[in-house]
Amino acid sequence: MIQLSDQHAEAKYRTLFELSPIPTREEDFSQIKQYLDDKTESLDMTSALEFKEYLTNNQPVLDHTIELFQITNINDATKKFSKVLTSNELTRLVRDEIRLETYDLFIDILVNLYFLRKRFFKLELPTSLYKGRNIHMLLNWAVPDAYTDDLSTVIVTSVDLTELKKTQIDYELMEKRLQNSEAKLRLVLSSNSDFAKVKGQPKIQEVSLFMNDGRLIHTYINQNGRLVHNLSVDKNTLFVASLMIINNFVQEASRSPNPFYEMKSEGMTLAYETGKYISACVVTNSADSDLRIALQFLVTDVEIKYRDKLENWDGNLEKFQFENSLKLLQNFL
Repeated sequence: MIQLSDQHAEAKYRTLFELSPIPTREEDFSQIKQYLDDKTESLDMTSALEFKEYLTNNQPVLDHTIELFQITNINDATKKFSKVLTSNELTRLVRDEIRLETYDLFIDILVNLYFLRKRFFKLELPTSLYKGRNIHMLLNWAVPDAYTDDLSTVIVTSVDLTELKKTQIDYELMEKRLQNSEAKLRLVLSSNSDFAKVKGQPKIQEVSLFMNDGRLIHTYINQNGRLVHNLSVDKNTLFVASLMIINNFVQEASRSPNPFYEMKSEGMTLAYETGKYISACVVTNSADSDLRIALQFLVTDVEIKYRDKLENWDGNLEKFQFENSLKLLQNFL
């Protein structure tokens, strides 16, 4: 347990430690320090790289330091996150984790804490299987002034970055998907300027954007070769009937495992592309691979631009401007 000179400060620290919502623990590296002092006393190591190579190439030494590693205290947030009840239980769990997956991370900890004598540093724990969960953690180490010599108390806090990393990966995939879609379509456009035209009628009649729960965001109609936002809907027009069909189609298509889905009926095709948050549906007379690329571009571009708004959309349509995202579909009018 950490000892502070002032009893009031000690009590305050204990309260903050126990009540902190951030998983926090105290680790004891004093036995590791004594052991490494004895092992390296006769070695003339002047750089962190030399020390790291020494540990990497001396498995028995590294294994023994792992055995000496000890967690002495954990707060309630740590117990909840790690699903353990005691510091000894977590010590055994961390030792096993090091042996199975994180030798390199443990060596980096020793380099920073023991060799470089850093009082503060942080390292990321790469995504790994932890008690049945895939997690990615940011760990922060801090050595109080009173323990810089013996390292008997090191305070460690951990932040779960799993959702953040997943979001970053999703975002990078969407960006790559968007770039690929635009590049493919521009290649087609440059090689054949007439590919989007069909004799006698435009390819696209209507484009609708839906949330994946079925809520309509926007609808655009083909008006003299341009996609125009349909601001007013006459209940006696065929548009309402077609919109009802589209909505039902979206609900059916959203259950498909494929991101692209289409349905044909009496010379009309409903083509559907789904993303993480939204779906886009076009009413057209045919749907070829080029149209699919443009539809994919629309969905991906919108999700990249409005991801934060789409995660918890409150129905406010003023938050969106889709004209630029529709630019590739303009080639199919």
